[in-house]
Amino acid sequence: DSMRFRADLEDFVCLSPGMCIEYRLRQFHRYLAQRNPSTSVDALTEEVVIGTAMRVDAGQVDAATSGVFIDNFAQDKNTRRKGPPHISWLRNYIRKVREAAEEAGGVAVGLMLDVHGADVSSFGVAGPMFGGAA
Repeated sequence: DSMRFRADLEDFVCLSPGMCIEYRLRQFHRYLAQRNPSTSVDALTEEVVIGTAMRVDAGQVDAATSGVFIDNFAQDKNTRRKGPPHISWLRNYIRKVREAAEEAGGVAVGLMLDVHGADVSSFGVAGPMFGGAA
């Protein structure tokens, strides 16, 4: 069974001021392969990727089993006292990634899109990219 994700990628994170969705790619791959053993891997559709996160958030799928972890900052009132929760989460995450890379004798690369919190560009698509956009 071949990996659907590049072997050098550990995870993929979607982070906003209200929520974080972390896909631990090896575990997510195993979950998808076990979920549908008749094929080597599911297509990475919106239903598979976003749907899994939604089911984890609703408590219908176990985070550790699926490799999809949700931090809903709006539900944790304690994080507000320590500053913007997504910034605290990101600092802690970057520290862990760098430490793990250094321990393994490697390097870590991070890419932050949309650092100021505005919607990501429409990438040349006429009209809004998101349902609530005007």
